[in-house]
Order: sequence, then structure tokens, then C-alpha cells
Amino acid sequence: MITLPASAPLAALGNVDPWIMIFSLVTVAVTIWMGFRSAKSSKTAGDFFVAGRSVSVGWNASAISGEYLSAASFMGVAGMVMAIGYDALWYPVCYACGYLFLLLFIAGPLRRFGAYTIPDFAEGRYDSPLFRKIAVCFVLFIGFFYTMPQMKGAGTTLAYIFPGLPYWVGVAVVGAVITLNVALGGMKGITLVQAMQYWMKMFAISVPVFVLMAVFGGYGKNLSVNDGRTLAAAMNPVAMEQSAEIVREPLPENAPKDDAWIAPFGTLTTKAAKAAGLSAEDSKPYSLLYTYSLIIALVCGTAGLPHILVRFYTNPDGVAAKRTTMWVMILIGVFYIFPPVMG
Repeated sequence: MITLPASAPLAALGNVDPWIMIFSLVTVAVTIWMGFRSAKSSKTAGDFFVAGRSVSVGWNASAISGEYLSAASFMGVAGMVMAIGYDALWYPVCYACGYLFLLLFIAGPLRRFGAYTIPDFAEGRYDSPLFRKIAVCFVLFIGFFYTMPQMKGAGTTLAYIFPGLPYWVGVAVVGAVITLNVALGGMKGITLVQAMQYWMKMFAISVPVFVLMAVFGGYGKNLSVNDGRTLAAAMNPVAMEQSAEIVREPLPENAPKDDAWIAPFGTLTTKAAKAAGLSAEDSKPYSLLYTYSLIIALVCGTAGLPHILVRFYTNPDGVAAKRTTMWVMILIGVFYIFPPVMG
């Protein structure tokens, strides 16, 4: 059994910014209050599992967006852009495109079927208990691996907010709050909490960007700085000579097919890359096969998330489910403008 020293909680609380403490406690309190409030109106199985199929388009779109924009979206996209550059922009683009796939092929038929869960839909659609068991296995498999990074983000964030607090405490606290809220209010409670969290996340990711632009200047100021650096580089004979040494070597006859896709007219050799501090691996572009594989995986993966699919059962009808998906694309698209800028 893991135990903490008696002074550990007090030491952790003593190093916390009071504003962060207040904001965190208010968020947890509001989340639990929404669960209690929703519990009073959840009287039937339909109320608990699908919120009585009465959630409006705006509420459901905000809830789906808040549920989907997890730690991976909030922190991961900015981190990937900072680490590997603009190649990481494929991730938010494909995340949003996954909802287009949902809009065209899944949202309407899924809602019109009228089931409670994805395994219910699988068994009813194919009239086979075997498909239900297969669907249950996939739901548990996807849910387990999707939950792991969220809990990782929760533990890391709370350990940062409360210095000295063990990582596992953050995971346990966040897991307990989520479990309590779901058990109390069911889908109605989750809808209210996730809708609120979307706008909180939008506020938290957008305001720092606007503040940084106000302090350090916007895009136009950066362009003027870059123009000056470009002019200085143009006047540098060493930089000009290295840029002129970019040559193309002929493609060897025994070159792998993948290399032919990368550079169909020959291998690009950049002699200035070494002077810029780029390694051979950094200067090598990704293949088209890598890009297409990533697009397919992200689009289809987004369209197959069980905790997103089940939310379409809360809409009154198939038309409302399609409208919800359209608004989700808009809300997520606006949100994903900010993490790359932050990165």
C-alpha cells in the first residue's frame, strides 16, 4: 500500500498558486454539483443512458467537442508542433475530418436505429449475439487505450499544479470525480459537464494566444522581422554559396520504391543542412505512404470512438444528429487553430 508522509499534503498545498487552487476547486465543485442536479431528473433508463433523447443540437455539439478535446488535443498538438514542426498539423486536420466522415455515413443511421449503446446497435443491426460480444471487446479495448493518455495528462497536470504531490494521486482524484459524476447524473450530467468544459478549454487555449500576440506582436510584426533576417542572409556570401549548392543526384536504378515516391526526380541533397544544424534524419521528408496511412488512421479512428458515437443517441432524431456533427466540426476546427499557434 502506498502511503504519503504526513507533511506531504501540507507541503504540496503550500507551494500552490492561490488562483490556480481556487480555479481548480471551483471546477471540481461545479462538476459534482452538475452531477447531483442531473441525478434528480434521471428517472428512467433512457434518461440515464441517452439523456431522454432530448439534448439539443447546440448542447450536444458542445458536449461532443468538450469530450473529444482531451489532453492529447489540448497539450499534445502544441507539443508535437513545437517538437517536430508543422508536419504535426496533419493531426488536428484529420481529427476534424473524422467528423466529416461521421456526418456523411454514420451519424444519421446510428441515431435512427434507436439503440442505447454500440453493442446494442451491433446485435440489432446484424441480428447476432456474436456481433454484440465483438463490439463489447472493441469498446473496452478502445476505451482502455484512449483513457490511458487522459489519465497520464491528469496525473502530470495535478503534479505540476501541486508540487510535491505524487503522480498517482492526480490519476486517482480525477478518476474518482469522473466516476462520481457519471454514477450520479448519467448522460445528462455528462452532457452538462462536457459542454461547460469545451468553453473552458476554448478560453484557456485562446486567451494566452491573444495575450502573447498583444505583448510580442502579431503576424505582421513577425513578417517584418523575417524580412530583415532574409535580407541579412542574402548579404552573407557564405549563406548564398551554401544555398547555391543544393543539387539533385540521379535516382539509382535499384532505389526502393519508397524513395521514388519521396523524390520522383532524384534524391534531394541539401549541403546547407549541415550548417543549419540539421541531421540527416531531420532533413529527410516523410513518404507519401506514411502520410496516407496517418490520414486514414486518424480519420477512421475518430469516426470509430465509442464514447463519441454513443452521444448521437441523445439527439431527438437523425436530422439533429447530422446538424450536431456539422457544428462539432466548426467548434473543433476553431479550437484547433490555437494549439499550433501556441506550439
